[in-house]
This record gives sequence, structure tokens and C-alpha cells, in this order.
Amino acid sequence: MAVDILQKVGTYLGIGIANVVNAYDPPQRVVLGGEICRSSDLVVETAKEVARQFIFSCSAQNTKIVMTELGEDAQAIGGAATLVLQKHLNPYGGQCSAE
Repeated sequence: MAVDILQKVGTYLGIGIANVVNAYDPPQRVVLGGEICRSSDLVVETAKEVARQFIFSCSAQNTKIVMTELGEDAQAIGGAATLVLQKHLNPYGGQCSAE
């Protein structure tokens, strides 16, 4: 029963990954993280297999699906990086538009 649940989680995750890859045609990589992905190879491998089935374009088939190397700090590092990039790359100093 637990194996079935993990496979179902991987299936839904794979469909979600495929949707993101299809929408952004194609990202270079999709990085997975979180407790479930770190604790179960079955979830990650199922997600990769299902994603490959639902990715449309040939070029998107080359998108790498990998596990984060940042561990538990991934979200905090990603959030901080986003803020820094917005502040320094946005011509309006972090605002959406000139006021």
C-alpha cells in the first residue's frame, strides 16, 4: 500500500513537471527538493518517467530533472537570490514599474 501511494505521488509530480516544462519550452533543468523527494527514490524515478511521457517537444525531452544539492536551505537560498536579482536587475529598483 505504501509503495502504491509513493508511485501515485510520483505520477502526479511527473505530470506537474511536464506541465511546467511544456509551458516554459523548455527550461534547462527542473530541480526537485523536499522531504518526500529526498526520502524516496521511487517518487523521483516515477516522476521522471511520467514527465518524459507527457513532455511534448523533442527539445524539452533534454530538460534535466535533478535533486537539489542545497538540502533543507534550498527555499531560503532561492528566495534570497530572487530578491537580490530583482533588486539589482530591475531598472525600477525592485518595483514592478516606475511610479
